[in-house]
Amino acid sequence: LHYILGADIDRPAFEARLKGIRNPELRTTAMSLAQIYRQEGRQEGRQEGRQEGRQEGLREGVVEALELRFRELPEGLREAVRAVEDESRLRTLHRTAIQCGSLEEFSQRL
Repeated sequence: LHYILGADIDRPAFEARLKGIRNPELRTTAMSLAQIYRQEGRQEGRQEGRQEGRQEGLREGVVEALELRFRELPEGLREAVRAVEDESRLRTLHRTAIQCGSLEEFSQRL
């Protein structure tokens, strides 16, 4: 699997191993499995990238709402928002940033 998933692949060695398989059906199956695993790895990577992008966008939305309302933000508050990974929590924090009366109130709800 190490070869298939693309981490430090020695492609020539991997291809040589595939060519070393004498049974043509087995070689075709091995190549097909490698392609399937590679595609699954790419799909997982894209999904993770999309999730990270959504999270980053939500974090920026929270910080921007706070900056628009209260101008200056303490760096510790920014870092606390950046540490949140749960998308549902970030959405709640965005609403809180829009509705809270002060940075202190936001911090308490954080």
